[in-house]
Amino acid sequence: MTAQSVSFRRGTVKVAVGVASFGVANYVFLAGATRLLGPAGYAQFMVFWGLVYGLGLGLCLPFEQEISRRVSMARSTGSPIAPTLRAAYRTTGIASVLLTVLTIPVAMIYSDAGDVPTVVALCAASYLALAMAYVSRGSLSGSGQFGRYAVQFGIEGLVRVLAVVLVATAIVRASIPAFALAVPVALMAGVFATTSLVVRGAPALEMRTLVRSLAPIIVSSMIVQSLINLGPVTINLLTDASERDLAGSFLAAAVVTRIPILAFSAVQAVLIPRLVRSVMAEDRRDFRRGLVLVLVPTIGIGVLGMLAWLVVGPMVLHVLAGAEYNLPRGDFVILAIGVALYLVCNVLQAAALALGEHLRMMRSWLLGAVSFVAASVLPLTPTHAVGWAMVAGFGVAAVALGLVVRQRMTHQELGWSPTQPPMR
Repeated sequence: MTAQSVSFRRGTVKVAVGVASFGVANYVFLAGATRLLGPAGYAQFMVFWGLVYGLGLGLCLPFEQEISRRVSMARSTGSPIAPTLRAAYRTTGIASVLLTVLTIPVAMIYSDAGDVPTVVALCAASYLALAMAYVSRGSLSGSGQFGRYAVQFGIEGLVRVLAVVLVATAIVRASIPAFALAVPVALMAGVFATTSLVVRGAPALEMRTLVRSLAPIIVSSMIVQSLINLGPVTINLLTDASERDLAGSFLAAAVVTRIPILAFSAVQAVLIPRLVRSVMAEDRRDFRRGLVLVLVPTIGIGVLGMLAWLVVGPMVLHVLAGAEYNLPRGDFVILAIGVALYLVCNVLQAAALALGEHLRMMRSWLLGAVSFVAASVLPLTPTHAVGWAMVAGFGVAAVALGLVVRQRMTHQELGWSPTQPPMR
């Protein structure tokens, strides 16, 4: 077993512990929201959730991936990481403000008119917290500090559980803002406990250098996170007020079927640094080994998820959300297929990113977005229209990303493409 494989496995185990604890805590948090807000209230809460973890996470997740890549490269060459981190914190701060402005028209589409100012304010606080958290996580994963990375997730989950306790015991009134505020508070608690936000010792990297390398990744990430998080909220646009309970049940099921994503999250933090080292060493065999090591069990997890939700989907939904939430088994299977394809896309995206194929990765996700929109207007029931639209979006993106990786791996050399040099 190579030293890289040992490091990969140990890092995965540490992150898995943190992500698992966060996953359990997050499902306690969302289960509390479903029960304490009811189906109709939960459907409105998911507008905030979809915006934050669609647009917000779509913006911020690329910073973790790119900072992880840059820090990993810097460690390999003995270069300082402070300039990159300073530029990242500045860039995410500005980007959070711009994203808040973009959120206004989107919130006007998905939310009731009177709720728009509150939704935008809550999203703004959450965007900034996400930005700080994901730059921090990129630094921790790229520098191999997987223990702290795991602790950050654990603290975030603990704060969310505390929020549910406060609402359940009536110390805090049950409301959408009460649950929404728990998101930025939990994120920042994890950041302050594990990372110093003050980076000294070097001038900042030029922000335009960072933005130039991040732009295609941000576009890709905002598409993928919007598909998985904001995509299901599209059901609010396809249903009327009399069908709010159906929309709430569908959205609760969409969250429940994402449980397999937690298993992949434990790997994602260590996958990109592993693949980047293989690319820099031009070690085709190690790159393929690392990719297969993740891709095969990821596919297995997706298949098991589909079978599991077919059998126990409605029962699990009742246990986690309550007897008010009902959805047919067929809808669970469609959602699970979308999640399985999403997981495959994430692995292939990490490989494409490590190979420096930023622009072709972005084009793959643009094809996926167009496919989602086209499928969502099919003459189907609301749940089937949204569910199959997600399958179409992730399915098309997976095929396109697979072709990108395959074409690069069949080149004579594994290294960076002559048309896409390494972005330092």
